[in-house]
Amino acid sequence: VIIATSGLDEVINVWLITSRKKKPLRLRTISVNVVHNLIHWNHKRNMFVTADMNFNVNIWDKKLQNIIWQRKHHKAMIVDILLPNKTHTVITASLDATVVAYDLGYEKVKYVLSTHKRGLIS
Repeated sequence: VIIATSGLDEVINVWLITSRKKKPLRLRTISVNVVHNLIHWNHKRNMFVTADMNFNVNIWDKKLQNIIWQRKHHKAMIVDILLPNKTHTVITASLDATVVAYDLGYEKVKYVLSTHKRGLIS
């Protein structure tokens, strides 16, 4: 299992966990200039997506070294990221009460849903 963690130290750590008995192995540490509040790794698509505290959605290259795609559409903290299998779509939900679907193939917004009056929790 591969997991990624982010902290207030502005670092993302990528970990490999092989069993309960062995200590997790840190695969990579990435310095970032802003804290990332949400991280999603899709191993089938080899994609690493983060949401940062500036309300950006970021897609990282395969080696997790730098951001290759960034979009800012939300006006409040992003609380959920979804990567549906077999699509080129990233879906985000935010406390600004919107759900945004991004088309990665065309690198644009597919649609925006205004869902609740007071913001989304999940």
